[in-house]
Amino acid sequence: MSFIILFLIKGKDIFVINKHYNTILKIINTDFKNIEYYLDYTEQPLSLDAGYLIVDTNTKTIVSNQSAFSKQHLKPSYAKDWFWIET
Repeated sequence: MSFIILFLIKGKDIFVINKHYNTILKIINTDFKNIEYYLDYTEQPLSLDAGYLIVDTNTKTIVSNQSAFSKQHLKPSYAKDWFWIET
């Protein structure tokens, strides 16, 4: 299974979500609506199976580590309007 850690900076809040690749795509492609639904408040180890993403909605920046996934999997606005860093 391909789990990705999403670090989401939204306003003054920072969310950490460790979910399957497809769930992370859904979260991003729905513009982070209902982000609280995906939060898991239990203490579980974080899996770096498929890398991590740092998404800052304040500065429209996305940092993709280990090629978590590429721009073409996201809505076109994220590929062209946001600043991407791939490490």
